[in-house]
Amino acid sequence: MVASEQQEPCCPRYSLASHGTAILTSLVVCGSRGITNFNSAILSFRAELSDSLVDSLKLLKERVLLGKPRSLYCELLQPMFLFTDASSDPVAGAGLGAVLVSGEGHVLSWFEMWVDVQDLSTFLTDGKQTAIGKWETLVVSMALMIWCQLLRSVPLMVYIDNEGSKLSLIKGYSSSPSITAICALAATYLDRYCILPWFSRVPSSSNLADFPSRLLDHPLLKRDLRIPEAEVKDAFKGSMSFIEMAKTPQSTWVGAVAKAGGMNSPSSKK
Repeated sequence: MVASEQQEPCCPRYSLASHGTAILTSLVVCGSRGITNFNSAILSFRAELSDSLVDSLKLLKERVLLGKPRSLYCELLQPMFLFTDASSDPVAGAGLGAVLVSGEGHVLSWFEMWVDVQDLSTFLTDGKQTAIGKWETLVVSMALMIWCQLLRSVPLMVYIDNEGSKLSLIKGYSSSPSITAICALAATYLDRYCILPWFSRVPSSSNLADFPSRLLDHPLLKRDLRIPEAEVKDAFKGSMSFIEMAKTPQSTWVGAVAKAGGMNSPSSKK
């Protein structure tokens, strides 16, 4: 498919005829991120193809040929709520916390983790001493990794108290290569486990995950519902490994997934 696209000139008539097909195909297969590269080439009437467009076409081809069928379960009618948060200290490190709540309002599970600043070197680039937006996005991906089995085919309301992180997860990419890689990781789990997300912002004062992200106790967060520290650390290490592979040298969602080896999760449990 990529070869055929490279051989055919993008004349105005061909471009307009392909516009509707590109919108439908890219939205169904690649999501909102994929449509950007398709449209930029089709509507500009250019014969040459950019590297990002070729990446998009290759991903489209792989998804069509190798994509697995969707599997839906009875959990489709049982929504869950995910609250996430990150706290930051530019000198000491960052706190990560998440709480999974049932549709009836009961806390099902939660986790907390403190990460030393040296373990966050991937995010402290370009002279930036704070990367709270990246950590806020990271904890969402970690939560999807940890609870993916519980979330299979589940409508999931994800509440974040960082507007930038929320928008990046909705779009599936960011101007930051690191956040784009994290979004690719989140998309991997959403796709593999057929999770149906809705991202929304919650005020910090109403965010239950503020407590575990600061390593604070709360009466609703029972210790027997806490995810073991070793499991949370494994999710963090798996996330960082994925991000390192995905964010260099590509900076797009498509490139991030392709660089990381497609839609394979780093440490998913069978």
